[in-house]
Amino acid sequence: DGRFDEAREVLDRAWPLVDRQPAWRCLARPAVARGILALRRADAEGALEAARVGEGRNGPHPDFDYLRGMGLEIQAMRAPGAGPERARLLAEAEAAYASAARRLDEEGPFELLAAASPLRTRLQLAVVRYLRGQWPDALRACGEALKLEPGSAEARTAAAEVLVELGQATKALEILRPALGSGPDAWLVAASAAQRLGADGDARVFLGKALAQSGGGYQRIHRRLRQAALEATLGPAAPQPRK
Repeated sequence: DGRFDEAREVLDRAWPLVDRQPAWRCLARPAVARGILALRRADAEGALEAARVGEGRNGPHPDFDYLRGMGLEIQAMRAPGAGPERARLLAEAEAAYASAARRLDEEGPFELLAAASPLRTRLQLAVVRYLRGQWPDALRACGEALKLEPGSAEARTAAAEVLVELGQATKALEILRPALGSGPDAWLVAASAAQRLGADGDARVFLGKALAQSGGGYQRIHRRLRQAALEATLGPAAPQPRK
């Protein structure tokens, strides 16, 4: 119902009672809910603990894989850049997302609680592969996501971001066009593509549109770093009015 603070209060009271429940009682839904609420606060350890407890009580489930991947990804982004700890955590996150995708494809049907889905797991695989510098594998995951949902603005933005790194900025802008206006992420990636093409004026306009809409943050943590890199090379961009 969107009453996240109330949900967290209820689960905080209930969680100490988990160990006292009989083995036959399914606790997957409250475990997943606790993990999702932890992720809303970027509480990586809380998400990992919820996945561990839920899996220990009820066995493997794609939601638990997904929560584990998200927790590890957050921890990776907090680790020193280009260091072995970040590399290890990203590899573990990729393995968790791949496990979620495999379970959804091969072992279903599952009762899910707004965590794992075929589309989300492919998008997360694309992100961690992008962060690991595995551009072709990341693009392949984006393609799988777009087959599942061709109109997904998030999948188009992720694919364009990879294409920029592969030196295909023009194609990136073509893929992005239907996603522009969906939020700050698409405009930010468009700014990177324009900059790669030497169109700094357009890049500043696109960056300004991203800044105008980024009050709630970006869908992906690493895009804050992209914004900072663009501002460092293009100079500060004035936020553009939203239409």
